[in-house]
Amino acid sequence: MSSHGIGTNPVRGPITLATYLRSQVFSYWRGPEVVTVPGANDDQFYGWQMLALDVRIDHRGSRPELEARVVYANTSDDTQPRAILRAVYWDNDAERAALAREGLQYRFGFPARFVWLPVDTLNRWLDQLDGIDTTVTVHARNDPFAPIRRLCTKTDYKACVFERAWQLQECAKTPLDQAWDKVWRQMSDVLSVNPRVVDRVVEEFSPEYPQPFYNLDAYHPNHWDGENPASR
Repeated sequence: MSSHGIGTNPVRGPITLATYLRSQVFSYWRGPEVVTVPGANDDQFYGWQMLALDVRIDHRGSRPELEARVVYANTSDDTQPRAILRAVYWDNDAERAALAREGLQYRFGFPARFVWLPVDTLNRWLDQLDGIDTTVTVHARNDPFAPIRRLCTKTDYKACVFERAWQLQECAKTPLDQAWDKVWRQMSDVLSVNPRVVDRVVEEFSPEYPQPFYNLDAYHPNHWDGENPASR
């Protein structure tokens, strides 16, 4: 296992993991508001959440499966031509099974990947989402096992903010679902081929949480490909 940024000693043991799961997993899932890469001159990076897609699936008789993909950038600064895509995955059942199997040898870390991408790629994704119908359905059918999707854009984090969460209905995908799928799959391609961030990434959580542990060797871009795993 490899770690990323602050927090290089993995959490061990059933009690520590159980406490961590209860208090932290959902906080870390969607990422911090701001990410920085300390450095000199052109190596510095500062960006806030400009585009976030995430999904939660409550499988029958089990705990949630979570994934989030967040792009951090600062498009108002011409000296920041790059963005960072942060992808984090959590399968509670798989982790609990690994813990039961390995006991005190279990090494905890979120499967995660950080890659560089041009700001132009971020802008293209935002353009694909621009103008999509986001009509709110107040009396939508509630299925406790349908994936819950979320989209958030913060092109100007003070004013130009959009956020919506909704249940995916496989039999009636909306234009918003189709746009979400398209961007998600393009993110999968970027996560597969783009250069990984090898510098020290500093994540600024608010309120302040302990820095999470990441398993950079365990993340796979197609954990969740846009279809409901419960239907496969």
